Amino acid sequence: MWISHHGLFRMVHRVDTPFLYVNGFMLLLVTFVPFPTAVLAEYLGHPGENAATAFYCGTFVLVSASYQLWWWTVNRRRLLHSHVPQAHIARIWGSYRFGFLVYVTATLLAFWSATAGLGLCMFLWFYWALLSHRTES
Repeated sequence: MWISHHGLFRMVHRVDTPFLYVNGFMLLLVTFVPFPTAVLAEYLGHPGENAATAFYCGTFVLVSASYQLWWWTVNRRRLLHSHVPQAHIARIWGSYRFGFLVYVTATLLAFWSATAGLGLCMFLWFYWALLSHRTES
């Protein structure tokens, strides 16, 4: 998440107050992630693992929504460098929509199977690791 944030920030030309609030909210959610991770670690393999996994995956639904809000704010308020191609902007929008849907699916799936929910989250870890937010497309 930090690498993605850093890559996105490299495309930002300037900031304003609404952006700072959205950025702070997103970072607040990112710093919350260790708590559901600890809950998951405690319950995995024990009764309650499905609920713990849904809590964990659901946290990423919120983090994903905050990244979309961040990206929407940057675009709406025209805070990007002028050299960022429209195709790159569209690709990031598409990846965020895709990620959000997969996280929602993982959360719902986790109520049925902790392994399946975590498997989908792991898929997205690799997806985000491979996705480049550099302006060189």
